[in-house]
Amino acid sequence: KSDVYSFGVVLAELITGLKPIDNKREPRNLALLFLYSLQEGGIDDIVDLRLEAHAKPEVMMSVKRVAQLAGMCLALQGRNRPSMKEVVEDLHGIRNSRRGLMPLDKLSEEAKPLLL
Repeated sequence: KSDVYSFGVVLAELITGLKPIDNKREPRNLALLFLYSLQEGGIDDIVDLRLEAHAKPEVMMSVKRVAQLAGMCLALQGRNRPSMKEVVEDLHGIRNSRRGLMPLDKLSEEAKPLLL
């Protein structure tokens, strides 16, 4: 589950535009900063302004859903993190909801391997 944690850090980097470790920031660790922001009511204060300035409202909804997923990936205890398979399924669901496509869990078992 350490791969899931690392993936959560990458998602947090993409959403915030911040480096994973910054000695000039408190907390220095992006994962802790990200989790703290989620717990305090959301990511609005930490989303990269370049992203927010150019994104449509529906895109920002997807960003918030990905941020929630990143928060689950960054859970401090490994047993509380989703599996990578669950992460992929959630990302497919977020993508499909933006495109108006059928969620992955509604597809037949035969069709799923074609998309993964």
